[in-house]
Amino acid sequence: TDEVSHLDSYTFAYDENDLRFNFYYPSFSRRSALMCQYKLEGYDHDWQMPTYGKEAHYSNLTPGKYTFRLRLISAPDKPALSERTVEITIKPAPWQSSAAWLLYFGIIALMLHILNTFYLRARTNHLLLLQEQRELEREKQAKEMNMRFFANIAHEFRNPLTIIAGPLMTLNADKALPQSVHRILIHVCMSVNRMLRLIDQMLDFNQLETDELRLRVSEVDAAEELRQQVASFKESARVKGIRLELTVKNGN
Repeated sequence: TDEVSHLDSYTFAYDENDLRFNFYYPSFSRRSALMCQYKLEGYDHDWQMPTYGKEAHYSNLTPGKYTFRLRLISAPDKPALSERTVEITIKPAPWQSSAAWLLYFGIIALMLHILNTFYLRARTNHLLLLQEQRELEREKQAKEMNMRFFANIAHEFRNPLTIIAGPLMTLNADKALPQSVHRILIHVCMSVNRMLRLIDQMLDFNQLETDELRLRVSEVDAAEELRQQVASFKESARVKGIRLELTVKNGN
Protein backbone atom coordinates (compact mmCIF):
# COMPACT_ATOMS: atom_id res chain seq x y z
CA THR A 1 0.00 0.00 0.00
CA ASP A 2 1.46 3.35 -1.02
CA GLU A 3 0.55 6.77 0.19
CA VAL A 4 0.53 9.65 -2.34
CA SER A 5 1.39 13.03 -0.90
CA HIS A 6 2.92 15.74 -3.05
CA LEU A 7 3.85 14.56 -6.55
CA ASP A 8 1.55 14.63 -9.59
CA SER A 9 2.64 11.26 -11.03
CA TYR A 10 3.82 7.99 -9.57
CA THR A 11 5.11 4.70 -10.97
CA PHE A 12 4.76 1.41 -9.10
CA ALA A 13 5.91 -2.16 -9.70
CA TYR A 14 3.51 -4.89 -10.78
CA ASP A 15 3.17 -6.21 -7.19
CA GLU A 16 2.53 -2.71 -5.75
CA ASN A 17 -1.04 -2.64 -6.99
CA ASP A 18 -2.92 -2.00 -3.74
CA LEU A 19 -3.30 1.80 -3.48
CA ARG A 20 -4.77 3.90 -0.68
CA PHE A 21 -5.34 7.62 -1.15
CA ASN A 22 -5.64 9.86 1.92
CA PHE A 23 -6.78 13.37 1.18
CA TYR A 24 -7.36 16.48 3.30
CA TYR A 25 -9.04 19.83 2.73
CA PRO A 26 -8.95 23.13 4.65
CA SER A 27 -11.06 23.49 7.76
CA PHE A 28 -13.73 26.17 7.18
CA SER A 29 -16.54 27.26 9.39
CA ARG A 30 -18.97 25.33 7.24
CA ARG A 31 -16.74 22.36 6.82
CA SER A 32 -19.56 20.00 7.58
CA ALA A 33 -21.13 21.04 4.28
CA LEU A 34 -17.99 20.19 2.27
CA MET A 35 -17.75 16.72 0.68
CA CYS A 36 -15.20 14.86 -1.43
CA GLN A 37 -15.84 12.99 -4.66
CA TYR A 38 -13.22 10.93 -6.45
CA LYS A 39 -12.76 8.80 -9.52
CA LEU A 40 -9.92 6.56 -10.75
CA GLU A 41 -9.97 6.87 -14.54
CA GLY A 42 -9.08 3.58 -16.12
CA TYR A 43 -10.87 1.70 -13.36
CA ASP A 44 -14.03 3.61 -12.37
CA HIS A 45 -16.65 4.37 -15.00
CA ASP A 46 -18.32 7.16 -13.01
CA TRP A 47 -17.57 9.38 -10.07
CA GLN A 48 -17.97 7.79 -6.67
CA MET A 49 -20.78 9.03 -4.43
CA PRO A 50 -19.89 12.19 -2.48
CA THR A 51 -18.53 11.36 0.93
CA TYR A 52 -17.35 13.05 4.05
CA GLY A 53 -14.62 10.44 4.31
CA LYS A 54 -11.01 11.20 3.56
CA GLU A 55 -9.74 7.94 2.14
CA ALA A 56 -9.99 5.96 -1.13
CA HIS A 57 -8.72 2.43 -1.53
CA TYR A 58 -8.16 0.28 -4.65
CA SER A 59 -6.91 -3.30 -4.61
CA ASN A 60 -5.36 -5.62 -7.22
CA LEU A 61 -5.09 -3.06 -9.96
CA THR A 62 -3.94 -4.47 -13.27
CA PRO A 63 -0.79 -3.03 -14.90
CA GLY A 64 -1.52 0.13 -16.87
CA LYS A 65 -2.01 3.88 -16.56
CA TYR A 66 -4.62 5.50 -14.30
CA THR A 67 -5.61 9.02 -13.32
CA PHE A 68 -6.92 9.64 -9.83
CA ARG A 69 -9.21 12.67 -9.74
CA LEU A 70 -10.36 14.25 -6.50
CA ARG A 71 -12.71 17.21 -6.21
CA LEU A 72 -14.17 19.17 -3.32
CA ILE A 73 -17.85 20.06 -3.52
CA SER A 74 -20.34 21.79 -1.32
CA ALA A 75 -23.34 19.98 -2.79
CA PRO A 76 -23.76 17.20 -5.41
CA ASP A 77 -25.46 19.59 -7.88
CA LYS A 78 -22.93 22.40 -7.57
CA PRO A 79 -19.59 22.87 -9.42
CA ALA A 80 -16.40 21.63 -7.79
CA LEU A 81 -14.68 24.06 -5.48
CA SER A 82 -11.29 22.49 -6.10
CA GLU A 83 -9.86 19.50 -8.00
CA ARG A 84 -6.60 17.57 -7.87
CA THR A 85 -5.32 14.89 -10.27
CA VAL A 86 -2.55 12.33 -9.85
CA GLU A 87 -1.17 10.15 -12.66
CA ILE A 88 -0.59 6.54 -11.64
CA THR A 89 1.43 3.97 -13.67
CA ILE A 90 1.68 0.32 -12.66
CA LYS A 91 4.38 -1.52 -14.54
CA PRO A 92 3.66 -4.96 -15.96
CA ALA A 93 5.31 -8.03 -14.48
CA PRO A 94 8.72 -8.90 -15.94
CA TRP A 95 7.21 -11.87 -17.74
CA GLN A 96 4.59 -9.55 -19.27
CA SER A 97 6.94 -6.78 -20.37
CA SER A 98 7.68 -5.89 -24.00
CA ALA A 99 11.11 -7.49 -23.73
CA ALA A 100 9.54 -10.69 -22.37
CA TRP A 101 6.96 -10.78 -25.17
CA LEU A 102 9.75 -10.21 -27.69
CA LEU A 103 11.65 -13.12 -26.14
CA TYR A 104 8.52 -15.30 -26.30
CA PHE A 105 8.03 -14.37 -29.94
CA GLY A 106 11.68 -15.17 -30.68
CA ILE A 107 11.40 -18.58 -28.96
CA ILE A 108 8.19 -19.40 -30.83
CA ALA A 109 9.73 -18.26 -34.13
CA LEU A 110 12.81 -20.41 -33.43
CA MET A 111 10.66 -23.44 -32.59
CA LEU A 112 8.61 -22.93 -35.76
CA HIS A 113 11.82 -22.65 -37.76
CA ILE A 114 13.20 -25.86 -36.23
CA LEU A 115 9.91 -27.69 -36.80
CA ASN A 116 9.77 -26.41 -40.37
CA THR A 117 13.38 -27.51 -40.93
CA PHE A 118 12.62 -30.99 -39.58
CA TYR A 119 9.46 -31.16 -41.71
CA LEU A 120 11.28 -30.10 -44.88
CA ARG A 121 14.13 -32.52 -44.15
CA ALA A 122 11.72 -35.40 -43.49
CA ARG A 123 9.76 -34.53 -46.64
CA THR A 124 12.97 -34.35 -48.69
CA ASN A 125 14.13 -37.72 -47.33
CA HIS A 126 10.70 -39.18 -48.08
CA LEU A 127 10.81 -37.87 -51.65
CA LEU A 128 14.36 -39.19 -52.10
CA LEU A 129 13.26 -42.58 -50.77
CA LEU A 130 10.32 -42.63 -53.17
CA GLN A 131 12.64 -41.66 -56.02
CA GLU A 132 15.07 -44.44 -55.09
CA GLN A 133 12.19 -46.93 -54.92
CA ARG A 134 11.00 -45.81 -58.36
CA GLU A 135 14.54 -46.13 -59.73
CA LEU A 136 14.85 -49.63 -58.26
CA GLU A 137 11.45 -50.55 -59.69
CA ARG A 138 12.45 -49.24 -63.13
CA GLU A 139 15.76 -51.13 -62.95
CA LYS A 140 13.90 -54.28 -61.91
CA GLN A 141 11.43 -53.92 -64.77
CA ALA A 142 14.25 -53.24 -67.26
CA LYS A 143 16.16 -56.26 -65.96
CA GLU A 144 13.08 -58.47 -66.24
CA MET A 145 12.49 -57.25 -69.80
CA ASN A 146 16.11 -57.97 -70.71
CA MET A 147 15.95 -61.43 -69.19
CA ARG A 148 12.70 -62.18 -71.03
CA PHE A 149 14.29 -61.00 -74.26
CA PHE A 150 17.37 -63.10 -73.48
CA ALA A 151 15.19 -66.17 -72.84
CA ASN A 152 13.17 -65.58 -76.01
CA ILE A 153 16.35 -65.35 -78.12
CA ALA A 154 17.67 -68.54 -76.51
CA HIS A 155 14.43 -70.34 -77.37
CA GLU A 156 14.60 -69.01 -80.92
CA PHE A 157 18.07 -70.55 -81.28
CA ARG A 158 17.12 -73.78 -79.56
CA ASN A 159 14.10 -74.59 -81.75
CA PRO A 160 15.93 -74.71 -85.12
CA LEU A 161 18.92 -76.50 -83.55
CA THR A 162 16.56 -79.13 -82.15
CA ILE A 163 15.04 -79.54 -85.62
CA ILE A 164 18.51 -79.88 -87.13
CA ALA A 165 19.69 -82.34 -84.47
CA GLY A 166 16.99 -84.91 -85.32
CA PRO A 167 17.93 -85.53 -89.00
CA LEU A 168 21.63 -85.47 -88.10
CA MET A 169 21.14 -88.19 -85.50
CA THR A 170 19.18 -90.22 -88.09
CA LEU A 171 21.93 -89.85 -90.70
CA ASN A 172 24.61 -90.74 -88.18
CA ALA A 173 22.71 -93.95 -87.34
CA ASP A 174 22.64 -95.00 -91.03
CA LYS A 175 25.28 -97.77 -91.37
CA ALA A 176 25.21 -97.54 -95.18
CA LEU A 177 27.04 -94.23 -95.19
CA PRO A 178 30.83 -94.25 -95.61
CA GLN A 179 33.03 -94.04 -92.53
CA SER A 180 34.35 -90.64 -93.62
CA VAL A 181 30.80 -89.25 -93.66
CA HIS A 182 30.11 -90.78 -90.24
CA ARG A 183 33.22 -89.10 -88.88
CA ILE A 184 31.99 -85.71 -90.11
CA LEU A 185 28.44 -86.37 -88.87
CA ILE A 186 29.79 -87.26 -85.42
CA HIS A 187 31.56 -83.89 -85.15
CA VAL A 188 28.51 -82.05 -86.47
CA CYS A 189 26.24 -83.83 -83.98
CA MET A 190 28.64 -83.07 -81.14
CA SER A 191 28.72 -79.40 -82.14
CA VAL A 192 24.93 -79.24 -82.33
CA ASN A 193 24.66 -80.92 -78.93
CA ARG A 194 27.23 -78.52 -77.55
CA MET A 195 25.22 -75.54 -78.83
CA LEU A 196 22.08 -77.03 -77.30
CA ARG A 197 23.88 -77.37 -73.97
CA LEU A 198 25.06 -73.77 -74.21
CA ILE A 199 21.51 -72.63 -74.88
CA ASP A 200 20.33 -74.70 -71.90
CA GLN A 201 23.00 -72.98 -69.82
CA MET A 202 21.75 -69.60 -71.05
CA LEU A 203 18.22 -70.55 -69.97
CA ASP A 204 19.57 -71.78 -66.64
CA PHE A 205 21.35 -68.44 -66.22
CA ASN A 206 18.04 -66.66 -66.83
CA GLN A 207 16.42 -68.80 -64.13
CA LEU A 208 19.36 -68.03 -61.84
CA GLU A 209 18.80 -64.29 -62.26
CA THR A 210 15.11 -64.69 -61.47
CA ASP A 211 15.80 -66.94 -58.44
CA GLU A 212 14.05 -69.85 -60.11
CA LEU A 213 17.08 -72.10 -60.57
CA ARG A 214 17.81 -74.72 -57.96
CA LEU A 215 21.24 -76.30 -57.61
CA ARG A 216 21.43 -79.87 -58.94
CA VAL A 217 24.60 -81.80 -58.09
CA SER A 218 25.65 -84.96 -59.94
CA GLU A 219 28.83 -86.97 -60.29
CA VAL A 220 30.37 -87.08 -63.81
CA ASP A 221 33.56 -88.36 -65.40
CA ALA A 222 35.62 -85.22 -65.91
CA ALA A 223 37.99 -86.96 -68.31
CA GLU A 224 35.11 -88.13 -70.51
CA GLU A 225 33.64 -84.63 -70.55
CA LEU A 226 36.99 -83.25 -71.65
CA ARG A 227 37.29 -85.90 -74.39
CA GLN A 228 33.90 -84.91 -75.77
CA GLN A 229 34.81 -81.22 -75.73
CA VAL A 230 38.14 -81.85 -77.49
CA ALA A 231 36.52 -84.19 -80.03
CA SER A 232 34.10 -81.45 -81.07
CA PHE A 233 37.05 -79.30 -82.14
CA LYS A 234 39.18 -82.00 -83.78
CA GLU A 235 37.63 -81.77 -87.25
CA SER A 236 37.96 -77.98 -87.31
CA ALA A 237 41.56 -78.31 -86.12
CA ARG A 238 42.32 -80.92 -88.80
CA VAL A 239 40.94 -78.69 -91.56
CA LYS A 240 43.15 -75.83 -90.36
CA GLY A 241 46.20 -78.12 -90.03
CA ILE A 242 46.26 -77.96 -86.24
CA ARG A 243 47.16 -81.02 -84.22
CA LEU A 244 44.86 -81.31 -81.21
CA GLU A 245 45.45 -84.00 -78.58
CA LEU A 246 44.16 -84.64 -75.05
CA THR A 247 46.39 -86.27 -72.46
CA VAL A 248 44.74 -87.49 -69.27
CA LYS A 249 46.81 -88.80 -66.43
CA ASN A 250 45.27 -91.59 -64.43
CA GLY A 251 45.26 -91.03 -60.71
CA ASN A 252 43.67 -92.48 -57.57
